[in-house]
Amino acid sequence: MYLPIQTQQTCAQAWLVVVTAVHKMNGNEAYNVIIDIENPLERMDGDEQVIELVDSFLRSHDEYPIATVINTIFPYKLFLQHGTPDIYDRFLHVYSRIKKPGD
Repeated sequence: MYLPIQTQQTCAQAWLVVVTAVHKMNGNEAYNVIIDIENPLERMDGDEQVIELVDSFLRSHDEYPIATVINTIFPYKLFLQHGTPDIYDRFLHVYSRIKKPGD
């Protein structure tokens, strides 16, 4: 089932809108939820509290913290350490060491 979500300004705002929409659905489940975030790096008033609450919830349920998810989607930690353009060479070096045969 497709769940349409209006574009949101920040990641935290998108999370809140999606969680609210899914919670209102019969069965509290949704698949293929696509979220368009206008400014994914921006933080607005209240966003930090949302991020901390989600992170705390994940950790309390023995799940990966938000930082792990961020580093899975984009090597954020490498970016902070090396910046551009060095991140590209560093990422390829790290990737060559961790990739499995056949990847």
